[in-house]
Amino acid sequence: MKTTFCLIACGLLAGTAAHAGTVTSLYGTINCFGLSGVTSCPDGSDWETGLGGVFFTDYRDAYDLANAPLTDIWASPTDPTWNQPTYSTAGATSATLSMRIAGIGDVGLSYSVLFDGTSIGTIPTNSASDAFQEVLTYTFAVPVGLLDGNDSVEITTTGTDGYIIDYSQLTVTTGSSVPEPATFGLLLLGFGVLGAAKARRSRA
Repeated sequence: MKTTFCLIACGLLAGTAAHAGTVTSLYGTINCFGLSGVTSCPDGSDWETGLGGVFFTDYRDAYDLANAPLTDIWASPTDPTWNQPTYSTAGATSATLSMRIAGIGDVGLSYSVLFDGTSIGTIPTNSASDAFQEVLTYTFAVPVGLLDGNDSVEITTTGTDGYIIDYSQLTVTTGSSVPEPATFGLLLLGFGVLGAAKARRSRA
């Protein structure tokens, strides 16, 4: 019975995991907003008083200026839009977009996150006493139908309040829930052994 169970279970696992994996696309760098000497800025950190940031100071390095100019700089322009790097969308089953931002949502403005022009969620009002500098990570589910391998992300707002973005990361999960032919063979063998064992017990 143990052998039979393994044949069936292992066959299922082999089939569902045969092509599973993730592909990540990063805009910017995960470096705590480029603050010098700061290696960790978990959610809830105070960007200015806790991490040493200074409002309206440019923390971009050469990489940011060339590849992600909207990150690591306070007072981002109204309705910032950026492109996620090209990635593979073959076999995509799900996708999420994560962004680490400080100082957003503190004045009651409405913020929408658009993926290729389609809204995938909103950034709610932050009513904390330190909201004007609080570090928070926002994660949104992205419909796989929107993925095209070279997507755009946009934050739209009704006002001009500033904030600072550390990074934006798109994670695409790929995989197939349809077992491969070899998997079907394992399943059939397992069920065959199970049927034979049941027949022997009946004769006994």
